[in-house]
Amino acid sequence: MNELSKQLDNIILEEIKNINQKIKGTSFLESLKIALIDKINENPNDLKLKFNKINKNILKYENEQKKFEFVYLNCKSPIIFLNKKLPSNTLLICFHGNIQLDIFDFNKKNVFKNFNLKSNTGITISKDTICNINHTKDSNIIEIYAEDKVLDIEIKKESTT
Repeated sequence: MNELSKQLDNIILEEIKNINQKIKGTSFLESLKIALIDKINENPNDLKLKFNKINKNILKYENEQKKFEFVYLNCKSPIIFLNKKLPSNTLLICFHGNIQLDIFDFNKKNVFKNFNLKSNTGITISKDTICNINHTKDSNIIEIYAEDKVLDIEIKKESTT
């Protein structure tokens, strides 16, 4: 694991710990997206130089509330996924280059909503969404997959009767 991977891991894990664990699903990922883009953009040129040394790196992390998988991608050539069904809530962040995203609209059959993510932007997508993803050439991307282990937010009290 290189220096950038460790640096990104530390930033992401720190921001996960700073977010209220009662926030669930895509709302949690949206909060994480805003925090990560702000934090990483403090030194954007430094990040771009280091990102070019990674091809693909995967990290898995788990706490009491959630499971995470982080994927760091440096796309030297385009990578295209067609009709991909997302296995969990997903956060895509593009730090350099573009991501072209087509999300299937279930209300209107055979219609896709098109999105183009530029540098320093991201999007959260809910579980089981069907989409086409095109990571363009020379893109630096972080994909974060999150799954809630505990779905209720109530405090569990033990009964003493």
